[in-house]
Formats: sequence, C-alpha cells, structure tokens
Amino acid sequence: MQPAPHHDGSNEALRLSEQRTQLALDVARLGTWTWIRDAAGSRIELDPRCREICGLPASGALSPEQVLARIHPDDRVRVEAALATALESPGLASFSEDLRFVHGDGNVRQTLALGRTRQLGGDAQGLELFGSLFDITARVSFNARYHALFDAIDRGFCVVEVLFDDSGNAVDYRFLETNPRFVDETGLVDAVGKRMRELAPAHEEHWFRIYGEVARTGVPVRFENQAEALGRWYDVYAYRVGDPLARQVGILFADITERRRIEQALRDADRRKDEFLATLAHELRNPLAPLRTALDILQLTDDAETASRLHAIMARQVDQLTRLVEDLMEVSRITRGNVQLRKASIDLSEVVRAAIETSRPLLDERGQLLQVELPAVPLPVEGDAMRLAQVLVNLLNNAARYGRAGGHVWLRAWRDGGQVALSVRDDGIGIAADKLQSIFQPFTQLDRETREAQGGLGIGLSLVRSLVERHGGEVAASSAGAGQGSEFVLRLPMATSTQVVLDAEPADADGVKE
Repeated sequence: MQPAPHHDGSNEALRLSEQRTQLALDVARLGTWTWIRDAAGSRIELDPRCREICGLPASGALSPEQVLARIHPDDRVRVEAALATALESPGLASFSEDLRFVHGDGNVRQTLALGRTRQLGGDAQGLELFGSLFDITARVSFNARYHALFDAIDRGFCVVEVLFDDSGNAVDYRFLETNPRFVDETGLVDAVGKRMRELAPAHEEHWFRIYGEVARTGVPVRFENQAEALGRWYDVYAYRVGDPLARQVGILFADITERRRIEQALRDADRRKDEFLATLAHELRNPLAPLRTALDILQLTDDAETASRLHAIMARQVDQLTRLVEDLMEVSRITRGNVQLRKASIDLSEVVRAAIETSRPLLDERGQLLQVELPAVPLPVEGDAMRLAQVLVNLLNNAARYGRAGGHVWLRAWRDGGQVALSVRDDGIGIAADKLQSIFQPFTQLDRETREAQGGLGIGLSLVRSLVERHGGEVAASSAGAGQGSEFVLRLPMATSTQVVLDAEPADADGVKE
C-alpha cells in the first residue's frame, strides 16, 4: 500500500492566499504586469486582464515594444520616460502614470498604471518593475460628461465646504469647485481654494447661516436674496453634496439683479401712475366747483354785471380745463412718437429770448429776478424752434414756481465743444438726491403738499426729456439738497450749417417741477 499523501498546511495557506489575491484582483478589475530587466535584456509579462485592457492577444509572448506600441501616441513619450526613470533609479523606485491604450479597432481605454521596482535575487543588474493596471475609462467618461454638463450650465454653479466655529455656527465657506459661468455671475476670480470672507469680507451672515443649515440637515432650499457685498440679487438652489461629515454644499444660482430692478421700476411706475391719476382727478375737479356755482347763480340772477363777472370766472375755469387736457394730449403724443419735428438750423439764443417772453409773467408774479447770460456769437442747433421753446418755457416756469419767491433765476447758454449747453438754475426748494434721476420719469412728483401748493399735473419734466432726446440731446438735474435750489442743464448737438432761422414762436408749457 502506498502511504496516504501528506497535506502540507503551509501549501494550503499559500493556495488560499493566492485565491484571495486573485479574487481581490477580479473584484477590483485590476490587471497585473511585470517588466523585467536582466543580463538577457528586457521583457514584459502581462496577465490576461492586463492584456485585455491593453488590447493585446490573450496568449503568446510579448515584447516591451509591442506593449509600448499600444500606448496612445500623445502619452508614449511621457510613459517611456517614466519607465526609464523607475528602472534606472538606484534602490527602490515607484511608477505612477495615467495613460491611454489604443485597441486595434480604434477603441481607447483610459488607465491608471502603478508599479514598484525590486532587485532580482543575486543578479546585481537584474531588476523587476511589478505593477497593476486599472481600467478607469468608465470613470473618466462619467467625469467628462459631468464636467461637460457642469461647464455648459448657463447659471453659476459651485461646490463649497461650509466652515463652522467651535459652537457649531456656520461662519464661512471655502470654494472647492466652480464652473465657467461662476465668474460672470459673481465677479469673483480664482475663487477655488479661497474662503468667501477672504474674497468678500462684508458678505452677509445670512448666506453662511443658510448654507450651514443645508450642510447640517441635508434639506435643500430654493430662495432669492440680496448679496450687498457683491452688489447683486440671486436666485439660489442649494443642496448637500456627498457625506454629511464633509459638510459640502452644491449651489446653483443666477444673478437676477436686472430682473429685480425691472420689477421695482414697474412697481414704482404703477405707484406714480396711481398718484398721477389722483392728482389729475383733483386738478380736473377744482374748476368744476366754480363752474357749477356760476351756472346756479346765473339761473337765479338777471343782473348784467353779476352775469359778466360769472362769465369771466367760467371762462378762466374752462381755460384751465382746456390747458390740462392739452397737456395730457401732448404727453400722449410724445410718448407714442406721434410728434413730428420741423427741424431747421436755428440760433438757440433766439429760442431763449422767445421762451423768456412766455415765462416773464410768472417770474414777475413771483417777484423773481431773472439773470440771463448769452454769448455774443450764435448758438446754432438743428431743431424745431417751437418745441425747443416749449422745453425752455417748462424749465423757466419750473424754476419760477419752485424757486424762492423774491429770489433769483439764472439762465446761461454757451458753446461746449461740439455741443450747445444751456443751464436754468434757481434758489428754491431743491431736489432730494434720490429724486434727481426719477424726476424725468412720467408721473414722478414731489410730495403732495408741495405739488398742491404749486399746482399742475407733474408732467413738465417728462416732456422736457422726451423733446430734448428727440433732438439728439440730453438733460440732467442737480441739486445740493433740500432748500439749496436746483439746476437743469441740457445739451444739444451743434448744427454744422451756418445759416440759421431767427424766429422762434413762444410755446405753452406745463412747467411743473416733479
């Protein structure tokens, strides 16, 4: 009888170890390779998975040249240099490279190769570079698609790490990743790796608090809020990213500053319209009471003198109603672009003189001294004399009504490069800084008490701006503040023609400071 085979425990342990190693390689989908250099030269050994990743035959001997030939041409020089460095370094050396392999059918595999050298037995020249090869094509493809989507988003996007203090309060956040749109939406450049307080020290606390809650609870939020430190409004969607312990938040956002501005402008316009309609109703109602009273008295009296006096009252009130309606029609025509300008080369100095004649009664009534400064040379402009006179009458009446009674009004005209400039200044109630731009908007008015004291619908400056702009010019207001008076400066392009028309008809005007 043959003796029973002896089972060596160490061999069984080795077999189990090899099985586990192979299982680990299979699970990780790793290929292994060995580059050997000794007295016989260089050779390479690849396991089946490594051969499949590289696009090489499943069996048969392979030379290093055959393997290197499969490396993508753009990667080959770099990989060969890294291999040479590892194989020629004294002592142990490591190898780590991202590289691509091109299969015979043109398919490209993205891989990660890792290796380490070791000496071969007693051969002083023998060296072995043992390594693994990991196919990361799927991961790279996913990342490429992710970044393509990330970069294509037409909103700002970033991933931040929220930073907490010892008490658990969110006090800052660090940018980990941003997309190209991020800079356009925030104005922050090279933000990755930097903290928000580093980039914008005045950034408001509520931003840290909101993102801190998202990182802590994992509950996403959608909101609109202002970032005063950046001078913008944002529409934001924030959600937690990855492991809660990482305290990372993804933020998708859009700059809605312009939208908010438009919305506020619409609200302001709606409010001005309501105020204008209330003022219009008041102004239209004022003449109706004396008209009705006069009609009632006329029915009860035969006295000729009384009738004549009542007719005069009624005529004045009808004139007032007519002027109000004509002003409204004028605004409507200009707003809809139905005003046709009869342009000619004119001397603005003559237009100024015509406007002064129209406004003189109101100035005299208010006891105001008008000081006029005109150059000795003509001020040629291409424009409609009647409409420009209407503009100047509005500005002069504006100064008279809102200037100080018994005070001064200054009118000055001059050449300024290729433009003709004109200034109307008063010493009256002035204009608040927040009204300097809006007073030219339709229906914009000062406080009710001042408006009622001066009368009118508050549309004069809207007419001024519309007519000046239709002449290719611009008008601006300035004031040192309440009680400091105000100044209006308009500028018109200077005419190229030297022949001017010297007559300008006076024009009616609303003349109300808004």
